[in-house]
Amino acid sequence: MKKQLLILMLLIISITIKAQTWEKQTSGITDNLREVYFINSNTGWTVGEGGTILKTTNGGTNWTIQVNFRFAYFIGCYFLNANVGWASGDGGLYKTTDGGNSWNIQNGPSGLTKVYFTDQNNGWAVGGTDGSTPYVGDIFKTTDGGTTWSHTTNNTTWARFYGVQFVDANTGWAYAEVNNILLKTTNAGGDWQIQLSYGNTFSIQGMYFLDQNTGWVGGNDGNTGSLLKTVDGGLHWINKTPNLQYGPGYIKFFDSQNGIAVGQGRSGSLAMLSTTDGGETWSTQLTTFPQGVTGNGLNSGFFIDKNTGWAVGSNGLILKYNSTTDVNEKNINKIPGNFILQQNYPNPFNPTTTISYSVPKASKVTIKVYDILGNEVASLVNEVKNAGNYSVNFSSEGGYAAGGNSRKLSSGTYFYRMTAGSFVESKKLILLK
Repeated sequence: MKKQLLILMLLIISITIKAQTWEKQTSGITDNLREVYFINSNTGWTVGEGGTILKTTNGGTNWTIQVNFRFAYFIGCYFLNANVGWASGDGGLYKTTDGGNSWNIQNGPSGLTKVYFTDQNNGWAVGGTDGSTPYVGDIFKTTDGGTTWSHTTNNTTWARFYGVQFVDANTGWAYAEVNNILLKTTNAGGDWQIQLSYGNTFSIQGMYFLDQNTGWVGGNDGNTGSLLKTVDGGLHWINKTPNLQYGPGYIKFFDSQNGIAVGQGRSGSLAMLSTTDGGETWSTQLTTFPQGVTGNGLNSGFFIDKNTGWAVGSNGLILKYNSTTDVNEKNINKIPGNFILQQNYPNPFNPTTTISYSVPKASKVTIKVYDILGNEVASLVNEVKNAGNYSVNFSSEGGYAAGGNSRKLSSGTYFYRMTAGSFVESKKLILLK
């Protein structure tokens, strides 16, 4: 019996090691790539300092140059869907409405780093200057898809902003690396308040908020890194991972419990943290760069789910993480003690979101989506499930991609309901297009 248990333990260990797989993809360029963004497991874009925009439609197996605006110096990109997206940089802001086949420069701000849109009309762009003093931090807002922009703030003590994110139409955050300041707005950018200021020794490298209250920032203080968490919208922060070998630059949560953080570690390694308890504890996995990749600094990452992601960096570097097993396989088989229906994530969403749920014993489970009038619009789960933890994807585009029988949906408020025996629970989800 002990021998069988040992074999089982070794099998689990081998599965976990197998999950830590990064492979180099061919970009065909030598630009310093600054950001990568995917809308699904196949379609994504990356932008570079040489003004280049690359696109893939097969998960990165092939990358095609869409445009090369020599003086654009792109730093960020953001896509709402397969057609509408923006690329931001020192040369200004460019927009596409046909998946990147054509790009048009938009009037207004320059010196931009990142851009974020909550729908096709409302968005924010951040940037400024940090190459000379006085430092300047800029935040701009548009309500017409980027045709016109208003300057919401300009401050010489905040320095250039390198990140911006909103969790709804009003609540958002922006951070600056120099002077290391995190700002928050609760009125769509009408004004911004300092939420975190660590001084000149701490450098913020990444940020992610799950909702209005829960969020994380990653960064480093000299030779050590940290991952800080807030549960009150940024008023207070707790260091959950002191003395890391690196400062996480990319943070992403796939639901309220499961998340990752990725950065470049010491001695030429890729460092990846994962959590299954809402960021209370993190496990660290270090993987070396793929063969032939040495000394390439990473600038950005993007994970479409916890098993598939990409990272980009200098000299045209593109890496893909592809796992056939969960990076936390050892936690998957824990039997939950109760029926649980989690809040979908992301929420609001467009066009896809994930609904996670737990089943403590074998049961017939149904999960259906309804509109505000109570009409069924999708059937996501309708079968017997063994005890365990599950998740199902739901798409507003309808069809099989929605996770079951469904039809294409318009923006609005919907409800999803889980039924299993005597257990019945409903939650609200919001579609913003």
